[in-house]
Amino acid sequence: LSVGQAWKVAHVVAKAGAWLHERGLMHGDIYLHNTLRVPGLVPSCDSVKLSDFGAASAYDRVAHPLLQRLEVRSYGWLVHDLLSWCAGATAGGEGELQRGELEVREKMGRLATACTTPDCPLEDVPTFERLVEQLDAVRAAAGW
Repeated sequence: LSVGQAWKVAHVVAKAGAWLHERGLMHGDIYLHNTLRVPGLVPSCDSVKLSDFGAASAYDRVAHPLLQRLEVRSYGWLVHDLLSWCAGATAGGEGELQRGELEVREKMGRLATACTTPDCPLEDVPTFERLVEQLDAVRAAAGW
C-alpha cells in the first residue's frame, strides 16, 4: 500500500466508527481483517468499507461512555497493521516514499500508539471523532 492508501483506509474506518458510536452502536470487531478495500483506477478512488457486523451491538452511550474507547484500541491495531504494509515500511525503505509520506506515516504511527498504549487509562484514549479530526489534520499538513 502507499501511505495515502493506508491513510484512506484508516480515515474511512475512523469515520465509520464515529458514525456508529454517535448512534449508540458498537461494531465489536474493528480490525483490518474486517475491512474491505477495492482499488480504484487511481489510489484516491479506492473504495473502503467496514464489514462483518456479526459482533455488533447497541449500547447506552450515556451509561457506558468508555465502550467506544475499547473499540478505538482495536482500531489502533488496524492502523499499525496498515502501516506495516506500506511501501518503505522496512528499515532503509524511506527512499520509496513520496512527498510528505514519511511524515504522514510517522504521525499515523503515533496516532495508533495513542490508541494502543497498554497502561493508558481508557479516559485518555481518543474517540473516533477525535481520530477523524487528527487524520484530517495529518492530511492537510502533508498538502494532499
